[in-house]
Amino acid sequence: MYSSDNRVHYQAAVDCVCLPAALCSCSSGPYDNRTVYETLDIGWQLLRIFPKEMLKRIPQSTLAEFYPRESAARH
Repeated sequence: MYSSDNRVHYQAAVDCVCLPAALCSCSSGPYDNRTVYETLDIGWQLLRIFPKEMLKRIPQSTLAEFYPRESAARH
């Protein structure tokens, strides 16, 4: 992940996704107190923005398990 021009670029799950920095709440600052599970929930919330068909690098079994779930953490 890198940041430029107030946008955050991701290469992990999709070929090339560019989100406004305001949507990226994955990174936690020194004063954030969040569990790894809450961070994963936030990550899945971001991935659910995209149709399943675009998430080609995520195994189908993982998508079947986690993509349809509602987030435990409400923001």
